[in-house]
Amino acid sequence: MTSADDADAWWHAQTAERRIRIHSWLCRDHLVSSVPIDGQLEIPIPSDTSERTEQ
Repeated sequence: MTSADDADAWWHAQTAERRIRIHSWLCRDHLVSSVPIDGQLEIPIPSDTSERTEQ
């Protein structure tokens, strides 16, 4: 993927079930609360889905 548009296209090409599973995997507590690796950038995933907006 070379741009945000490519990422959006990939995401929307997934089935609804796969998107739910990916989202669930990303939001698991052990991923959100894990200790960051030196040099790794933090992924700002909000724990409250009401903070997200539809485009």
